[in-house]
Amino acid sequence: MNTPPGPDPTRPTTGSDVSRPSRHDVQTEESSRELLGGIVLFAATVVALVLANSPLRDGYLDLLGHSVGGGPDALHLREPLGAWVNDGLMAVFFLVVGVEINRELTTGALRDRKAAALPVVAALGGMIVPASIFLLVTRGTDATHGWGIPMATDIA
Repeated sequence: MNTPPGPDPTRPTTGSDVSRPSRHDVQTEESSRELLGGIVLFAATVVALVLANSPLRDGYLDLLGHSVGGGPDALHLREPLGAWVNDGLMAVFFLVVGVEINRELTTGALRDRKAAALPVVAALGGMIVPASIFLLVTRGTDATHGWGIPMATDIA
């Protein structure tokens, strides 16, 4: 029986002999993690919607209004749970988005300028168009100062 030649078991292995996960394996693992994150987010959304629209609504709103945090008053760390969710978790969300964009621009599919051009133009349009529509609709009123809200909510 002939066996294909392989590494010599008497010779120590070098870095090139050690098998590394393929790009496909890494992408599959990343996709699985992203899918799991999406499932958790979807489940949390469903739970929040059910609680907010059920007989448990008052208790749910009380929970969101419960103050959480501590430290010196000057730091303003004692806030309602709803504020921590809205402000704190949104900050984490935008941090993750920034890290993912950085990864794609440095090592991912967008590292080539030509490949990145369309998503960059689309992102700019996604900010400029909503802000422009808002300014057109609110022209001549004090509400024009709120143009940043529709511009910033595009990514969320």
